[in-house]
Amino acid sequence: MTRAPVSQLYDAVVDFAPTRGHIPNHAYGLVKLTYLVSKGELTLAPAEPLVHDIRPGPLGELPESLPLGSDFWTYKELTDVVVSGSAHAPGGRSTQRMEVRCDIGRVIKRIAVFGRRHIEWGRERKARIGSAEGFTTMPIDNAHAYGGIDTRVPYPPIRSLMHALELAADHPGAYPRNQDGKGYYVVPERFDGIELPNLENPDDLLTDERLVLGEPRGWGPQPIPWTFDWQPHGSFPRCLFLGTRPRFEVPADELSEVRMGMLDERYEQLLTDAPPASKEERAAREAFSDRFYQEASVGMQLGPLKAGVPVRVSGMRRHGAPLAFELPAPPSLELVIAGTVDPVEPMMTNLVIIPDEGQVLITYCARSNGLPRKLIPGVHAHVPLSLRIDDAVAVTYDTPPPHPPATGASDG
Repeated sequence: MTRAPVSQLYDAVVDFAPTRGHIPNHAYGLVKLTYLVSKGELTLAPAEPLVHDIRPGPLGELPESLPLGSDFWTYKELTDVVVSGSAHAPGGRSTQRMEVRCDIGRVIKRIAVFGRRHIEWGRERKARIGSAEGFTTMPIDNAHAYGGIDTRVPYPPIRSLMHALELAADHPGAYPRNQDGKGYYVVPERFDGIELPNLENPDDLLTDERLVLGEPRGWGPQPIPWTFDWQPHGSFPRCLFLGTRPRFEVPADELSEVRMGMLDERYEQLLTDAPPASKEERAAREAFSDRFYQEASVGMQLGPLKAGVPVRVSGMRRHGAPLAFELPAPPSLELVIAGTVDPVEPMMTNLVIIPDEGQVLITYCARSNGLPRKLIPGVHAHVPLSLRIDDAVAVTYDTPPPHPPATGASDG
């Protein structure tokens, strides 16, 4: 169910959460602001709600799913930047190829955008990249990037209905980085009609030699999906941070992420179940696992971003002009916990840019350094907590009804 913003100017939430374990040891506030861009200036617009509430229920029950693009991840150390929309051909005239680009301060990400293409076959039965058709608009999302499922890859005999459902969710022919995309071709026998991706990294383009893998363990050197979209939970390498591995593992030195400096080649050392040998090792493992909370695409996990950073998005507006602005100053936030005022530093966790609408959505998170005393929702009948925004009370914590404490919990 969609939330209603708590104010016309913003949506906000205040809550408790554990860092490690089950008993809350810090409080946090979330604030989402909505802006419109006009002539390079940001102006506040009617508030859009915080989306995809993934918090446990009052009795600790977990959500049924984890939607992409949640505003409720509170442990982020970086700002996730997402640009939502489509490429528009210059002047509205059909083109076979163009580029879109996002500049955030000194960080630049470019995407080569192609019209519809297919794998073609030469006289020697060798695969080659076909010519691109013309286009005027092309979505910039995971579905149009490199990836997909080669359904011809054989899978083991189905043992049960549950096994069939597992295979449907984890087909051995699925590209570990992006099973929603196009162009992933494993089985070497000719198969007509395979559509190629519309979005590519201009510095790591597909070549004829990279079109056909030959066997599913050869996925490591293949292209990284190149989008401005959210990164699916089970995709590689995000799945590593959750402690899971792809069906077909490949050596670290064969991975595009390692070759491009996006993943440490020693990452396997952080995935072991063995007890950590030191505090430093424990901290390294926790930092590695916390990267799961970052949902933006490669190159778009930045920061944390500060006020005044210039932003410019090119090629994604119908009338052609780039969308340009500077990041605004964050609101002043205070958590009031059991009568104690805790000024907290807001961090920008999500920056979502919608160029065609001229809209910018910014989510900030502010966490306390601790609690003045033990406060356990569901055990204490009243848990005093509120969030002030610019010196005014924005939202007050709604204490859940009491329920029996979890094993080992105490109200102090």
